[in-house]
Amino acid sequence: MLKGVYLGSFAAILASVLLAWALDTLMGESSGVARELLEGWTMFLAVAVLFYVSNWMLSKADNIAWENYISGKVQQSIDSKSQWTLIFAAFIAVMREGAELILFYEAAFTGGMNDPAYITYGILAGVAVLIAVWVCFRYFSVKLPLRAFFMFTSILLFLMCISFMGKGVVELTEADVITGRTVIPAMKGFSIEILSIYDRAETLIPQIMLVIAAVWIMLPHIFKRKPKSNPDKN
Repeated sequence: MLKGVYLGSFAAILASVLLAWALDTLMGESSGVARELLEGWTMFLAVAVLFYVSNWMLSKADNIAWENYISGKVQQSIDSKSQWTLIFAAFIAVMREGAELILFYEAAFTGGMNDPAYITYGILAGVAVLIAVWVCFRYFSVKLPLRAFFMFTSILLFLMCISFMGKGVVELTEADVITGRTVIPAMKGFSIEILSIYDRAETLIPQIMLVIAAVWIMLPHIFKRKPKSNPDKN
C-alpha cells in the first residue's frame, strides 16, 4: 500500500502549491485598506495555526507517545482495508503541513522579510536539513531525539507567534480597525524589530498574553513523567 502513501502525498503537495498561488494572487490584487486588512487577518490566522501546532508537537514530544500516534494512524488505515483511506490520510497529513507552511511564509513576507536571496537561502537550508535527516533515518537507523527537537521547534514557533501577533496588530491599526495608539513612556522607545515588539500597549498586551499562554502550556510538558510503553507491543 506504499503507492497510496506517495499518491496522497504528491496530491497534497500539488494542492499546497495551488493554495499558495491563490493566496499570493489574492494578496497581489488587494491594495490600500483591503490589503492591510487581509495581511492583518492572515497574521492572526498564522498565529492561531502555529500556536496549535506548537501545542500538538509538545504533546508528542516523547518517543513512545510519537510512536504510538504514528502506528495507530497506520494501523487504522490498514485495518479498513481501503487504499483510498490511506491515500486520504497521507493527503491530510501533508496538506496540513503545506497550509501551515503557506501561512508562515505569507505572514513572514508580509512583515517585510521579502529579500529573495534570504528566502532562497532559508528554503535551501531547510531542504538540506530534511534530506540529511531522512538519509540518517533510512540508511543508518538513527533515531531523532524527539523531545529535544520538538521542544526547540515549539519554542521557535511560539516566538514566531509573538512576532506575527505584533505585525497583525500594526496592520489592523493602519487599516483603522484598531484605533488606539498608546505609547508606553517607560519603554523609552525600546523595540525588538525581529519579534515585532514595540513600545505600544496595543501590540504588547496581546503578546504578553501569548507568552503567558505559552509558558502555561509548556510547563506541564517539561515536568511530566515519561509515558509507559504499551506491553502488547513488546
